[in-house]
Amino acid sequence: MHSEAIIVPGESRCHHIGRMRRQFGAELEAVLFNQGGVEMRTLIAVVALALLASPAMAQRKACEELKTEIEAKIKANGVKVFTLEIVGNEDKKEGKVVGTCDGGSKKILYKRGG
Repeated sequence: MHSEAIIVPGESRCHHIGRMRRQFGAELEAVLFNQGGVEMRTLIAVVALALLASPAMAQRKACEELKTEIEAKIKANGVKVFTLEIVGNEDKKEGKVVGTCDGGSKKILYKRGG
């Protein structure tokens, strides 16, 4: 039969865990340090890879496809007169950059009005 752990005010977590480990032994260590270890690491790795891949995948979209998607969103917001222009990344034209495509080598510029 195990006795209750006593939490000492001001005691650090490491000291508390060390004292509890001495009191309860390997049983507590298994619960504290091994519970869900592999599953959690796998989940974290999958989420990290998805976050890293999402910007790269967005930039690999074909320019015409992305331009069509952006055009639909602008029209859905009620803007009737505007232009979208696909230009090289190095081009210094007027307009707001609303997307990048072809692996980041081109950009889509937005200008309101005609």
